[in-house]
Amino acid sequence: MKLINMNHCRKFNEGTVMFWKLFIKNDKHERSAEFTRESIEENRVDEKNEIDPDYRMTVFLSLFEKPPRKRKGNFPAYITYELGIINTEQYFDELCEKQFIEPAPKNSVLALLKVSELKEILENNDLKKTGNKPILVERILNEADLSQIQILTESYYSLSQKGLNFLKSHNDFIRIRQNSQWGIGINEYIQMKDISNGTKTFDDIVLSLLNQKLIAIKKKRFDLSQYEYHRLHEIYLSIYQLLQDRREPQNAIKPLLSSLLLSVSGCENYWLIGYKHGLRLKNVEVLKNYVPIHVNEFVAMNIIGLKDYYSEQAASDIYHSFIGPFNLCTLEMFGEITKKLFISTTTPDLSQYDEIIKKEFIKKLK
Repeated sequence: MKLINMNHCRKFNEGTVMFWKLFIKNDKHERSAEFTRESIEENRVDEKNEIDPDYRMTVFLSLFEKPPRKRKGNFPAYITYELGIINTEQYFDELCEKQFIEPAPKNSVLALLKVSELKEILENNDLKKTGNKPILVERILNEADLSQIQILTESYYSLSQKGLNFLKSHNDFIRIRQNSQWGIGINEYIQMKDISNGTKTFDDIVLSLLNQKLIAIKKKRFDLSQYEYHRLHEIYLSIYQLLQDRREPQNAIKPLLSSLLLSVSGCENYWLIGYKHGLRLKNVEVLKNYVPIHVNEFVAMNIIGLKDYYSEQAASDIYHSFIGPFNLCTLEMFGEITKKLFISTTTPDLSQYDEIIKKEFIKKLK
């Protein structure tokens, strides 16, 4: 089988101790995040442009989970550019030989047809056309002349039980691929999984990698690009969702507060400083592109939903752990804005705070 030697996964960042103290403070989780520089160096994978074979097989097999497919069917383009599979038919044959894929059962193949097409088959066989789709399929299988049904003369395939079991045991690969907003490459995930040696859950590994990405951005504090500004929001919201899914509301509110603080810090306009100096513009020209501070509706709604888990101490911890080139919002203002959320039925008006932030920002332009 021919494979393209390529790497669409992000390089694993330099090893560093996870800093979960911002979002998760209990000892159990702190210990679960302690991947040291030494352990990462010891377990560093060979940085060749190779695609993990289990990942390749997982993504390919997922195409056959449902509905059935033809051997010579049209496969998505990513089969080649992401998985590096040039000859899909040859790769398919290999998986059939290993009994991961098998001929699809007739009922699954018939289910590919529309209800109107099933009724046409029944009519041609002088059979009743009443009932829902599963009943129509069953009636065709039991009473119709199957040799005259075109689709059943074609070769369709689906996963065998062995294939289903493999897919189930590698569901973590599917989740990584489906959640592109995490920004976690599959090789990056596999390396951290190997380091954990089976002692960490999927969520623990993902949270550790997300926190590592926060550290990487923090190191670039004064080189924060617009892309990285938006990545920070994405990472905060991803951490929130994972913690919320784990039913840890007392921790889930913290990344939301971090996202809120980032939005009202004024540093979304950081790029304008370089813009002014690079083009030697006057302040009035630069300020045409100024973005007023604002609150993301999703963030606001979910902070309100976690109101019972808010505390001034948590807000203070978030404030003093701010990641960004500068924070023009005072701790007092941050507290006031948060409390405005709790008493508002709509996104609160922040114009009075923006006036203060804007004045402070203009000072940065000098």
